[in-house]
Parts: sequence; C-alpha cells; structure tokens
Amino acid sequence: MMIGLAAVPGPKEKAHLIEGGSLTAALVAIHDGKEAIFERDGSRQSVKLNGLTVWGAAAEPTQGPVVILPDDGLIAARSVQWNDDRIRIENACFGKLDLPSDAVAGIIFDWPSDPSRRDRLRDRILDTQKPTDRVFLTNGDVLEGILVGIDRDDLVLQYNSGDVRLSRERVVAVSLDPTLRIKRDPSERTAIWTGWKDGTLVAVDRIESVLSRLRVRFPWGEQADVAVGDLRLLQSSGIPRVVFLSDLKPIKEEQVPFLSVHRPSRADRNVLGERLRVGSRIHRKGIGVHAGSRLTYRLDQPYGRFEAEAALDRAAGEKGSVRFLVFVDEQLKYKSGVIRGADRPESISVDLTGAKQLDLMVEAADRLDQLDRADWLGARLISSPKEIKKKE
Repeated sequence: MMIGLAAVPGPKEKAHLIEGGSLTAALVAIHDGKEAIFERDGSRQSVKLNGLTVWGAAAEPTQGPVVILPDDGLIAARSVQWNDDRIRIENACFGKLDLPSDAVAGIIFDWPSDPSRRDRLRDRILDTQKPTDRVFLTNGDVLEGILVGIDRDDLVLQYNSGDVRLSRERVVAVSLDPTLRIKRDPSERTAIWTGWKDGTLVAVDRIESVLSRLRVRFPWGEQADVAVGDLRLLQSSGIPRVVFLSDLKPIKEEQVPFLSVHRPSRADRNVLGERLRVGSRIHRKGIGVHAGSRLTYRLDQPYGRFEAEAALDRAAGEKGSVRFLVFVDEQLKYKSGVIRGADRPESISVDLTGAKQLDLMVEAADRLDQLDRADWLGARLISSPKEIKKKE
C-alpha cells in the first residue's frame, strides 16, 4: 500500500501514550493501519495504534441533520435521503455515504443549540425499546409507524390505513425500530474511534494512509478517502493493556453533599447525565462526579499505573472549583491544586505497583460545592507489558 505524508496536516493535538507520558503533535499519516506518524517541531515520531490511549478529542456538529448510530457514534450530514432501505448521506469530510437502514438508530433534523437538549434527544433515540419507527414533531407529538422514505422536503410514514407525508419542517427527529438495528459484539473486533472536524464521531474497522489521504473502512462495508487534516480524534478500543474505570463498577461509592442533593457518579457522562464536555470538546470515556464524592475500586489484578485528566465539566460554567485526590491502598498519592471551570484538564499519573485498592476523591474548594461538576476524563488502569505476557 503506497502512503505519503499529509499535504496539509491537521492541528496539533495531545497524544497519551500507553507507555507513559504524552506528546503534542500533528498527525501526518497512518502506516498499514497499525502505526500513527506524528510531526512535532519538524521531527517525526511513530506510535503504534495499540500503544496509543487517545490522540485528540471529538468536536460537535453545529447543525442538523445528524445521523445517530447504534453504538453511540454520529455522522454530521449536509443532506439525508432514504429509499429502498438505504440511507444516503452527503458528508463534509467523506463525501457521499450509503448506509443500510439497520446501521442507523435515528436522525436528528433540528439539531438543538443547547448541549443538554442534544443529549436528551440523542438518548431518547438510543434508549427507545418500542418495536416501531417513531417521528418526533416540532409541536411535541410523536407518531408511530413504518418510515418508508425521506427526501429533501418530506418524510413518508406508513400506517395500516395508508401512507402519510410529513413536511421535514415539522420534524425534529426520527427513531428507527430498535429491533432491526445491527447488534455487533465489541469483543469480535477492535474498533478504532475517529472524530472529524465537522463533528462526526464514528468507529471504523480500519484507517490507513493511501498516498496523502486517509482511507477509512466502515463497519457496514463501505470505505472512503478523506483529508488527514480533517481528523480530530483517534482512539483504539479493546487494547489489552488498558481498562477504563467507566467500564467497571466501584465496590463502594460515597457522595456527601453540602446540601441535600445527592448526585451519584455517571459512567462516560457528566454527573448530570450529559456527555463529557470540557470547553468545546467531547471526551468519549470518563466518569462524572460531584464534589464530595469518593469512588473505591478493588484492583483484582496487577496494574502498573492509574491515569486520567482532571477537569471541571462545561456544565459547571466558570463557577465551580474542586481538588482531585487519588489514594492507593488508603495512602494519598496525588492531590491537585484548585481546578476551576475555565482551566484546562490536568494530567494525572499514579504508580499502582503492588496495589490492591484505588480511591478517587473530589473535594470542594472555593465556594462550597456550587456547580462542582467534575470529570475524571479517560480514567484508566494500565497493565505492565510483563502482566500481559503472563496472561498470554
């Protein structure tokens, strides 16, 4: 496979390495689908994809339509049409895409400007259990039937009594029958999560450089070539050495509020149940908590390090203020300074050699616990290479 460096590299983003540390660099190529090539200050560095915890962070679409995928991904679209059980999308980065309808959970036409409303609408589509297609109208009504077509101006919904044509101006979103969605077992493949400049967030089966562009292969079998400079997030899933705490349950959780409102932790969401946002960016993995929280994890196998990025969620505005603390076998190993809403995430790395228990604590700082909505971004346990070899 011929590869070349990007004609126009994208922005410099932080790459967190499994072996420890990080580098801030622009991605210029991906060799053979296995090795990312970064450029920093005129020099290049290669990192294997399975040696990379994450590079960059996801953007968000600014307007609809947005196609919602069953695995929590999404595709920002310039246009959407549907006929013959195929959903055809025009995308700013990939060009034309042709998806089978069972690869789509729903479509949001009227993309809310408020992030919390976006999340509620998206969750409403993903969490529905009703075995039918549903159309959400601007007046609050919900229609149920079989969606048989979408064109530039209208949607067609089929009832027993016949077809009903609805103007797209009246439609906020549609949710497709969840019983017909493709259900993929994540353990069957190692997906690579990619985020793009238009806000698209999609897991792909393969990504590699072909000449000066990136070729991506989607789970539904299609592939597309895209500019390297459009990529904003690169993160492999299923890496043997990385365990995200949001995929585990703590053996104990405490939350002691100053007032009477109790807010339990949320996996891969902030404490309000919204997506993890810091500034204008979304983070896929992490744990959202409120000040006064303590999460306890039993380490049932040897790990080398605990890593995370500590930040206040965007839902805190600029008023929250907290400190993050990490205890290993009940001994304090890390304590941050005061972190406020406008601050950038602070990197944490704590040695876990021989440890049996990990406690994550967030305490209030300046103003009691007002708006102290804290995020343990990408909280993860890293195994040493020796432990992986033992298991093999």
